[in-house]
Amino acid sequence: MSHFIGIDIHRKYIVACVMDEGGAVARSERISLEELDELVEFFGSFDPGTEVVLEATMGWMWLTDLMESMGLKVTLAHMQGVRVIAESRCKTDRIDARTLADLLRTNYLPRAYLAPADVRDNRMLLGHRQALVKWRTAAKNCVHAILVRYNVHFGMSDIFGVKGTQMLRGLEVPERARVVLDSLLECIEFDSGQIKKVEKQLKRWLGHDGRIVIVTSLPGVGELTAYFLLAEIGTIERFVSPAKLVSYCGMCPSTRQSGDRTSHGKVAGGGRSLLKWSLIEAAHTAVMRDSYFATLFHRTAQRKGTSKAYVAVAHAMAEILWHMLKEERPYSPKMKRTQVGSGAPMTVHA
Repeated sequence: MSHFIGIDIHRKYIVACVMDEGGAVARSERISLEELDELVEFFGSFDPGTEVVLEATMGWMWLTDLMESMGLKVTLAHMQGVRVIAESRCKTDRIDARTLADLLRTNYLPRAYLAPADVRDNRMLLGHRQALVKWRTAAKNCVHAILVRYNVHFGMSDIFGVKGTQMLRGLEVPERARVVLDSLLECIEFDSGQIKKVEKQLKRWLGHDGRIVIVTSLPGVGELTAYFLLAEIGTIERFVSPAKLVSYCGMCPSTRQSGDRTSHGKVAGGGRSLLKWSLIEAAHTAVMRDSYFATLFHRTAQRKGTSKAYVAVAHAMAEILWHMLKEERPYSPKMKRTQVGSGAPMTVHA
């Protein structure tokens, strides 16, 4: 008899509910995560291929690796989609686990993408780089605040270059401000060094991917941005259409329909925030390098403003990126927009 396992995971323990094909609860246990032998014994009591579901909360990655190594088929529940748990009046760990198992059994479970272990590790490395950049930016903002505090003005665009840093280190300010300024400059220098080290490791782990050449042919996409895009997208085969990729990026307009009336509003949001950020950043450069994206940007900006225009360009870039990866071909500025993804010869002129 097949079994379906729903797991409610916490920091120090899990609550597992085992349900049979008829919906009857066969087992319901609470297992400490500090007792790995108990976990192995519990999951080892089920046949390989048994389906397991858990939410993408803290600790799900290592637990997923453990269950997959034991031959279990793991499914990741979409946290926003499982509203039946979030909106339940009677909410306990055992009820949550039982609800997940029942949704899996009846095939009503909203599923999230379960990225392979190497993709998850690449995302972790990319996320760490972004955190370092944010910390460095925060430190730079504090330096600017000190300069404003004492009405100091430098006649240069980048005060954190070699010459600017020398001027900051020799700046005459009160003693306590000097302590803070020196500390901030050391933080900036340290973060910059760590960013370079992480980028070197990114090239080591992702630089061999043959899709890098394809993705970097898209205007505005450099090598580092390509790493972000490929790590966030994973395999393009899981997106059946360009619209699915756009939705995954969180750039689909919201739609409201009632009777014969249909209206479209602002971008619905959601999706992978880092993927959306990468495309919008690339869009800022693409509008200066490609005539199609420039035309789209200026046409949209006249009607909706520059911010929405950049989102519109990023939306178009996501669609084109889908075709490029699906057909394994680079971007061609000579190809008509209507022929993107049509398989037309690359020599067709706009």
